[in-house]
Amino acid sequence: MTSQSKKTTGRIVFLTMCAVVLSLGSVGLAQEEGERLRFFMRGDSNVDGAVDMTDAIETLGALFLGGDDLLCEDAADTDDNGEVDISDAVATP
Repeated sequence: MTSQSKKTTGRIVFLTMCAVVLSLGSVGLAQEEGERLRFFMRGDSNVDGAVDMTDAIETLGALFLGGDDLLCEDAADTDDNGEVDISDAVATP
């Protein structure tokens, strides 16, 4: 297998994995400028690997108490409308 065909095969595998993960709905991909691509769970505001009441509290704290910045705004954007607001805390399961 040539170097070029290895790269092509690697890209196909990566894109297939991304398509499978994104089809799950609650998992996404995020990339800040200059960062590596990373996976996140939609609604997991405190990035602890679970979506629960503590995530809603984390979002509300960041919005209204001036708490720490959210570790991943994409994860905190539960309803995926492009903004982190009170509706995201309400929509957190």
